[in-house]
Amino acid sequence: MKIDRDYQKQLLTILAKAYPKSVPGPDLQFTNEDPQVVLANAHYLSEHGLVKTRFSQELAGRMYLTDAKITAKGLDFLADDGGLTAI
Repeated sequence: MKIDRDYQKQLLTILAKAYPKSVPGPDLQFTNEDPQVVLANAHYLSEHGLVKTRFSQELAGRMYLTDAKITAKGLDFLADDGGLTAI
């Protein structure tokens, strides 16, 4: 399976440290993961609204992560305190 919870947590943590800036895709392959693992996990977190991602696709069909940025929902998820709704 390409979904990796440890990688997801590392990814969210790096993006949180860079907030409010985005992080280039190549900087997110910090564990030398298979590019498909990076794509799958970034896309998964994006579908849950925890990150905003941009992907590019080459003419040959290869897809890669251009950059990613954590969202407010992603920051709240990491804090595990309910975010603004808990106030």
